[in-house]
Amino acid sequence: MRAMLDFMRQHAEGWGIKILLGVISLSFALFFGYSAYTNRDLGGQVAAVIGEKEISMTQYNQAYQASIQRIQDQFSEGIPADFTKFLRSNVLQQLIQRQVQVDFVDQLGFTISDQEVASTIKKQKQFYRDGIFDINYYKKQFLPFYRDQYGIDFETALRQDLVLDQYNAFKAQSFLPPLEEENWEKQRNKETWNFEVVKVNRSKAKELLKDAEDLDKAITTQLNTWLATWNNKPLSKAELNKLAGTTNSVTVSLLNRRKLLNRQLPEEHALALFKLREKGVVYPQPIKLGNDWFLLKLNKYEVLTKTDQPATSRSSVGINNEFFTAWIDEFRKNTPIKANIEL
Repeated sequence: MRAMLDFMRQHAEGWGIKILLGVISLSFALFFGYSAYTNRDLGGQVAAVIGEKEISMTQYNQAYQASIQRIQDQFSEGIPADFTKFLRSNVLQQLIQRQVQVDFVDQLGFTISDQEVASTIKKQKQFYRDGIFDINYYKKQFLPFYRDQYGIDFETALRQDLVLDQYNAFKAQSFLPPLEEENWEKQRNKETWNFEVVKVNRSKAKELLKDAEDLDKAITTQLNTWLATWNNKPLSKAELNKLAGTTNSVTVSLLNRRKLLNRQLPEEHALALFKLREKGVVYPQPIKLGNDWFLLKLNKYEVLTKTDQPATSRSSVGINNEFFTAWIDEFRKNTPIKANIEL
């Protein structure tokens, strides 16, 4: 059991389990009986239904608790109720979006063979005893434990990870035809968001927090203090100086949203940020990218008329990810989604 839990801790990332890609190993594939597990009835309550696929309540609760554990040290006086509500919604939307992506990629024709699944599993040293893959431990202990703990079959989750990796690799090499790109640009430039962005760099903040035992915790504690009051009053220069923070105003559309933080915005944050419409709304958590933390507040949202839309230069490489994101968004609009959790 200890080895099993260590495996979970080592490979847990966010609310899902990410397994490293392996190479194909045909002779090993017959050991795993993938189809015997993927179609089993997991039972229990259902958190959401996406098309014909279900997200179990166990899967949702596990993802939510993992998120709570990641952030609870940032709130010295307990997690605010309104933030808990936001987090519940955000976790559910991430799970839904992942399933939408899997279904979308499946319709595009991406597939992962049983041999690839088996080969990836074979690479995990946690399943070996005395240098030999322990098939009894894997089938009789690990698979049932994972299914009960996470509300989804391990091999199902693994296959989803692999096919999404395959799709992302394809995206990185794909280019848009000029006409498609031009039409898409016009559509995605209609909406714009103006955010006030506060940036704190770890190295600069370290110079001001030399006595802090835990630098990251000290920074996030101060950031959360700012978040608690920012919607009522602007951050003063004196406050910003506590962490050598800087602030600026940035206007972006979905097409150029990378401009917001001058780097790729993680999907879970992008999904929440670009649903904001009300002026003055503060994004309820710091966003950490590398050695930088960011706080964001929406100053203005507007839909531009045709004559107001700015001219944009066309660059297939630059907008390729945005194109696929918009394509998935359209797919999601046509997918029946039912959430059974009252948030």
